[in-house]
Amino acid sequence: LCALGSLPHLETLSVLVMHTHKFARSAENGIPQGFQSLRHLGIRGPPLTGDRAEMLPAISSLSLSTVELDMTAIDGQDAVDCLEVLTALPCASRSHSLRTVHLNLNELRDFRLVVGRPNVLLRDFALPPLLKIPSLEELHVHTPGRLLIVDDEDVEEMQRAWPNLTRLS
Repeated sequence: LCALGSLPHLETLSVLVMHTHKFARSAENGIPQGFQSLRHLGIRGPPLTGDRAEMLPAISSLSLSTVELDMTAIDGQDAVDCLEVLTALPCASRSHSLRTVHLNLNELRDFRLVVGRPNVLLRDFALPPLLKIPSLEELHVHTPGRLLIVDDEDVEEMQRAWPNLTRLS
């Protein structure tokens, strides 16, 4: 991935990330930066946690507008864990260019359950990291076999966090 990150005109990247490979670090700048022209990023595989999560801060593009994550829980890792790493992207935290997020969170395992309702994914677990992305215009969340419940208070939070939201599914 480091080699791909050096391509100056790469705008779209869709990858299957299965293994954890540490990024080579230099003493002065930590994780190598790259992907400066990236506009669309798609990642499939296990949750972006641990070493796999190091990929996202390495994306220096301030023009990244669309992220698609298709995460499947394995080895006790939860697909929802990948949501917090989205806020590490420079496009989310500095340039506010991240407009569209597609999340497909499969085989959720270690999620918090609402007592007596085993198929409900608590909004307190999934929503807060996404609220840190103020430029969001489209959010698409698919959690097969689970429901993401929001109430009036959550909708008001979303309204404040995402004033330009045009699509929510």
